[in-house]
Amino acid sequence: MSGPTPFGTGGSDPRVGTTLADRYRIDALIGEGGMGRVYAAEHVLMRKRLAIKVLHRELTTMAEVVARFEREAMAAANIEHPNVAAATDFGKLADGAVFLVLEYVQGKSLRDEVAAGPIAPERALHIARQIAAGLGSAHALDIVHRDLKPENVMLVEKGGDPDFVKVLDFGIAKVPIGDMPHPSDTPAHTPITKAGMVFGTPEYMAPEQALGQTVDGRADLYALGVILYEMLSGSRPFSSQSQVGILGQQLSKLPPKISERSPGIIVPPAVEAVAMRLLQREADGRYQSAAEVVDVINRLLAPIPGRGIYRFTLPEGSPSQPPPSEEVLALREAITVNTAPKRVDPTPVPRPGSRPDLDAPVDTAPGPALDERLAALRAKLPPALQNAAKNVPSRVLFGGAAALVLLLLIVLVAALSGGEPEAEPTAATAGSPATSAGAATTPAKEGPFARPDELTEAKAGGNKAYEALLEKYPKDPNIAVEMARDLAAKKNYPGAVAAVGRALSIDSSFQNNAHVASLVFQTAQVKASSDAAFALLEGAMGSRGADIAYDLVTTPNVRPWVQSRAETFLQAPSFDKVATPGLRATIKLRYSAGCDEKRALLGEVKKSSDERALFELVPLQDKTGCGARKKDDCYPCLRTSNELDDAIAAVRTRKR
Repeated sequence: MSGPTPFGTGGSDPRVGTTLADRYRIDALIGEGGMGRVYAAEHVLMRKRLAIKVLHRELTTMAEVVARFEREAMAAANIEHPNVAAATDFGKLADGAVFLVLEYVQGKSLRDEVAAGPIAPERALHIARQIAAGLGSAHALDIVHRDLKPENVMLVEKGGDPDFVKVLDFGIAKVPIGDMPHPSDTPAHTPITKAGMVFGTPEYMAPEQALGQTVDGRADLYALGVILYEMLSGSRPFSSQSQVGILGQQLSKLPPKISERSPGIIVPPAVEAVAMRLLQREADGRYQSAAEVVDVINRLLAPIPGRGIYRFTLPEGSPSQPPPSEEVLALREAITVNTAPKRVDPTPVPRPGSRPDLDAPVDTAPGPALDERLAALRAKLPPALQNAAKNVPSRVLFGGAAALVLLLLIVLVAALSGGEPEAEPTAATAGSPATSAGAATTPAKEGPFARPDELTEAKAGGNKAYEALLEKYPKDPNIAVEMARDLAAKKNYPGAVAAVGRALSIDSSFQNNAHVASLVFQTAQVKASSDAAFALLEGAMGSRGADIAYDLVTTPNVRPWVQSRAETFLQAPSFDKVATPGLRATIKLRYSAGCDEKRALLGEVKKSSDERALFELVPLQDKTGCGARKKDDCYPCLRTSNELDDAIAAVRTRKR
C-alpha cells in the first residue's frame, strides 16, 4: 500500500480533491491494492469521515471482478455488528468506475501488532473474542469471509478500549446472492464463483477451503485459530514456500505445540487448547459456531469478581514434582498435631526448667516418634534459624503459625536450590540475623523500593538476581511477587507460593494484590504446592483468602479434591473470623437446610451480600425439582412473600 497523499493536494492521483457522486469529497489516498485504491473522504453534507474504495478502471470490464466488488458491498452492508467495518453506499461513476463507501477505520493493523512479537494471552483472547463476534454476525446471514487474516483486522481506540476490533475486506466472501438485494445487473441466482475455485490466503485457509470444497463458517474459525496461534506464539502453525506445502502439512500433521514452535513462549494450557480446537483438520472437530467460540473465551476471560484472577490461569494438571521432603512431611505432621483440639489440664504444674508460656499449650501433643522427627528436622534447618530458635521447644517451633512460616521457608529454599536447604542462610530465611561479614558486604540502601529497571534486570537474571534485589530492598514486597510470578511461569509452584508468603510477610496488605491472589488461586490447585497455598489462604491472606476459597468451590473445572478442601474451610469457624459479612451471609445460605432456614437468611443476604449470592439465590426461584417426579416446589415457603425477589434485586444493584 502507498502512503497517504497530502490533504487537499492531488499529487499523482487525480481523484484527490474532487467530489464523487456529488457528495463525497476525496481528501487523501490512504491505500492501494490489486483491485483498487482506498481514499479518505468526507460526506460534504453530513460532515462524516468515510473511506471510499474505487475499483481500478481497467478492471471494470471484467465481470468476475466487478461481481466480487459488489459482493463485498452486499456483505459489508448487510452485516450490522460493531466489530465489522460497515458499508453505507455503492455506485458507479460517469467514467465507469465502481466505488464502495465504507466506515472510516483509523487504527493499528493486527499484522503490525503480531510482527512486533507474541501478544499476552488475555489481550490475544480479547481480540479473538471480538473477531469471533463479528464473524458470528456474518455467519448468521450465511456470509463466509474466506480471507480472514491479520491484515484484515484493525485495532482502533473506542470506548477506552485500545484494542477494539474491526474486521475488514469481505471482497472474496461467500454470499448467498439470491437472498440479498443485489446492487447491479448480476442475475439473482447466478453464482459468482464456480465450484472448485480456491480463494484466500494459503497460510490461513482451512484444509477444505484449500481443496476447493464447499465451505461454511467453520472455515473462518480455522483462520481465526491460525490468527490466535500467531498472536500467542509469534509464528503461524504451518509455513511453506507453496500452497501445496502448507496443505500437505495441514493434512499430514497436527499443529505443533506452541512451546515447540516458539521455544521459550509460555501459554496457559486452557488458552492454547482454544487455538488447537480451532485448528482441527476436520471441520466437525472445531467449534461449530462463532458464538461457541465467544462463549468459551468469555468463560476463560471472566475474572473472579473484584480480584482480576482470570479463569484461563487454571492449571490443567499438576506438573511433575518430586515427592515432599522428609522435612516437609514432618512439618505437615507437626501442623496437624498442633492445630488439633488440645486436651489441657485445668491445673497444669510447671516442670522444673520449663517455660510455661511456651511449653504448656502443646505439652499434651502425642508421640516420642514425632519428637524425634522434629529434632532431626531442627538439625537440618539453616544455621541462622537454628541459632535464632535455640531456646524455643521443638513442639512450639514447629507448631501452629510458626510451622507454616517454616514450611514456606523450607519449600522456597528447596525450590531455589533444587535439593536440601542450603547450609548458609539465604534470602529465603527472611528475618534471620546477618553475620558481621555479611553486613559489611551489604549494598547501601538507595531507597525503600526497587526501580522498574531493576525489576526488569532481576527478571532477566533469575532467582539469584531477585535475591540480591531483595537484600538491597528488604521492605519491597513487589520483588517477591515478581519472583513468584516467574517461578509459577516456570511451573515451580512450590517456589512460587513460598515467594508469595514472603511478600505477605513483608507487607500483609499485599493480600489485596491481584497477582498475589491469582498465584494463590493457581497454586492451591497443584498438589505439590497445595498445602502451602492453603496455609496462606486460611491465614495470611485474610478476607481475600476467604474469597479465593469460595471461588475454588464455585469455579467450573476445579478438581474435586481442591473443591472439597476449600469447602471444609468455608464451613470452619476460622472462615467466619476472616470473611466479609456479605460472603458470610452467602455461605450460610449455601449450606443452610430447608426452606424455613433459607428464608430466615434472606434479610441478612439482602442487607450485606454481593453478586456472588446470586449463585445461591437465583436457583431458589425454580418451582420444580422435588418430589417423586421432580415436579414439586422445593421451597414453597418462599412463594408467600416477595422476600426472595427483593433480595435478588438488592444484590443485583449492589457493587462489591
